[in-house]
Amino acid sequence: MMTFIEEGTVVAVLDRECVVRLRGEEGDRCRQCGLCQAAAEESDRRRILRLPVTQPVQVGMTVRVEVRQPNSAALAMVLFGLPMAGAAAGAVIGGAGAGLIGWPRWVGVLVGAVAGLLVAARIVRATERRWKAKGAFTPRIILAADGTIQAGAGHEERNVG
Repeated sequence: MMTFIEEGTVVAVLDRECVVRLRGEEGDRCRQCGLCQAAAEESDRRRILRLPVTQPVQVGMTVRVEVRQPNSAALAMVLFGLPMAGAAAGAVIGGAGAGLIGWPRWVGVLVGAVAGLLVAARIVRATERRWKAKGAFTPRIILAADGTIQAGAGHEERNVG
């Protein structure tokens, strides 16, 4: 998994969440994460996020926001490759088995492709649950002991197991 860390300032504290304005400009690595685009309106490019409050925060406090996500190759493979492979395998098996039960070949291919796609969708959903259990795609606030950022402010990226 890759971890993206951005520096920001708490601009509002609500009941169970806070509003954080990320600092700096959106860069290439920021576009890989996609969190800001998902959280903001189309016309809003201020990089403002609403995050759950997991630690005591105050308006004006400097925080780090962390987002973990699987690497791009694994993500693409699960989201696109697995459903295509499932549909293709199901079509081949369905086409071969259609003659055994007296169906036209095209019906077997169609039924097999749909069945393979459904099986692949279940696997994709299970993989998503596993990634979410590891904290993927869920932004969270990281604070230093005194509530301020330590050395190394700015955008950061690291790989974690």
